[in-house]
Amino acid sequence: MRQYIFGLAALVILTGAIFGASAFTSAEVVRDSTIGVEADNNAIISLAPGTVGDSVTLNNNGELQINATPGSSSGVNVGANFTYGDNASPTTSYAFSITNADSEQRDISLAYNNVANNQGVSDAVEFEVYDSSGAHVGTVTSQNDVTNTFTSGSTYYVVMELHTQGLDSGADLSGDLVITA
Repeated sequence: MRQYIFGLAALVILTGAIFGASAFTSAEVVRDSTIGVEADNNAIISLAPGTVGDSVTLNNNGELQINATPGSSSGVNVGANFTYGDNASPTTSYAFSITNADSEQRDISLAYNNVANNQGVSDAVEFEVYDSSGAHVGTVTSQNDVTNTFTSGSTYYVVMELHTQGLDSGADLSGDLVITA
């Protein structure tokens, strides 16, 4: 009987040593990946300048850039309205477009944050968003975000409006257009 207990104890110790020896402290597993970085107009959430001149362009890094005062001016006029695109035909005249180039449907949100100094006028900058049929689907301001479901390959068009009534020459409508998918 003692030999049986001794043999069983030896087996338990040997088994513990084998499993204890199989533990590891580090490992490296390598897998291939494909992660390209593209300019905004070729990316998975594609942002492309529209048809309204040089106010919306791609900068040297390929990022969409909005500059409502290109050239030698330093700002837009006080007490005025500026529209970049055409709300009556937004799929042909627009400031920029957003396309879901992913193979999956995405909810995409637009917000206009960190406005420098809109002097309390929350709708001084408006981004009017239209679907591919030209239907209005939302208005983005510094106080209002818009979220839409973009099917794979769908494009939305954005008409930008600036309203400077009630603002003085100290206003600065610069901010961050934030697109979240």
